[in-house]
Amino acid sequence: MVEVFEVDKDAFPTDLVYGPTEGPELRLVTCGGNFDSAVRSYESNVIVMAEHIENRPTRPPTAP
Repeated sequence: MVEVFEVDKDAFPTDLVYGPTEGPELRLVTCGGNFDSAVRSYESNVIVMAEHIENRPTRPPTAP
């Protein structure tokens, strides 16, 4: 994992989250902060940014 951070919805880093990357990466965006019941929404987002690890061994497939 590279980074986990929380931002106000009004300050969402669109270019950082949806912009181009140099290689395979993961961006996970979910709700965070306090829940504002008046507007039925959370006040912020939690963003996880992760990079692909080239030499990590893969797990064998599991039986169904």
